[in-house]
Amino acid sequence: MRVLFIHASGHDCVEYNVHRILAEHADQSKLDCYFIWQDCSKHRPANVARQGRNSFWDFGRDLSLLPKPSKCRRALMMLCRLPGSLLFLWRETRHIQPDIIYTSQQSYELWLVWLLRRFFPIPHLIHIHYTVGPWLGNIVYRIILRTPHLLACSGFIRQWTIRAGVPPEHIDTLSNPVDVERFDVPRDRDAIRAEFDWCPETPVVVAAGRLDPSKGHMLLLEAFAKVHRELPEARLLICGTTTTRNGYDVLIEQRALELGLGRCVIFAGKRSDLPSVFAGADVFCLPTENEPFGLVFVEAMVAGLPVAACRSGGVPEIVLDQETGLLSELGDASNLASNLLRLLRDRELAMEMGAAGRQRALTIFAPDILAAKWTELLFQRWAAMRKRSGRAMYRGPSRVN
Repeated sequence: MRVLFIHASGHDCVEYNVHRILAEHADQSKLDCYFIWQDCSKHRPANVARQGRNSFWDFGRDLSLLPKPSKCRRALMMLCRLPGSLLFLWRETRHIQPDIIYTSQQSYELWLVWLLRRFFPIPHLIHIHYTVGPWLGNIVYRIILRTPHLLACSGFIRQWTIRAGVPPEHIDTLSNPVDVERFDVPRDRDAIRAEFDWCPETPVVVAAGRLDPSKGHMLLLEAFAKVHRELPEARLLICGTTTTRNGYDVLIEQRALELGLGRCVIFAGKRSDLPSVFAGADVFCLPTENEPFGLVFVEAMVAGLPVAACRSGGVPEIVLDQETGLLSELGDASNLASNLLRLLRDRELAMEMGAAGRQRALTIFAPDILAAKWTELLFQRWAAMRKRSGRAMYRGPSRVN
């Protein structure tokens, strides 16, 4: 089966990495994966066995440009590139003859494929990684509702999409895979404590994620203020940067100062060595709200960390309460603080939950396991597509490999 991925966004988003990992770990005797990427320096080609499976094109979505283009400027860039983009996609599609066109829910990709399918009646599979609703734009929303082949990154997203109007039989669920090799590193408590001049026995809670309102940093600070009162030697390491332009990162730092946590909380920014940070921490905590999946939770579990989080979104599908971590209700700072204190004070419990989480991550969220399930789902969908069409699927001139 030939699968054509169209990745027209200019930033290396989570969903693109998920698609890449699935394709790289799939049985390439069954799937022949082709990728078209927005031409910018941030995109790493998929490492698939066959040559010529990665192409690059400027869709007018290069977000690495400085100064960063405004929303109107980005729209003009895409509009100017649209005729050439469609011609490029037409040629590539005719050359590849894909059995399935595969995209995320990124709006520009859906627009491009909607136009492309005016020429090629090829089934389109949309991999949904975020909540679905009118906020995506009316046309994009309608495209999703009318597409009979959808894949959700979690049961939470599947149920949300069904409530948005998608028939249940149109959407399957597949958890996101994690880069196990990257986060499977030996425990090392000394390096991170030496970096920040903390004593070797300092209890460390780490949070990693965008500094955006939905990630729950304000709730985390409220809870950690309670932890600090009972365990003054504890430290909180917050990794990540904001993606908004409203100064939310400044608000978080100001709140930490208001709570008297100036010396106990470190804002470390974006860390390229996140596996090493996890290897030195004691607990991972990110009380996110309506998290579609939460790949960082799996990454922390691979590193052997117990998790303190909230029962919200797809998180309970990853973190098993009382087994691989402790879950509290959204907005309940007191319960979250109690869970953090329990994990920080009871090292044996924390190690047991960390080991259980690691085992769960390696057996359920490993790339090889999920790529095999993904391949099976694609073939099931392919069979349904052929049955629904009642005729042979599109085939153009034979491709020369």
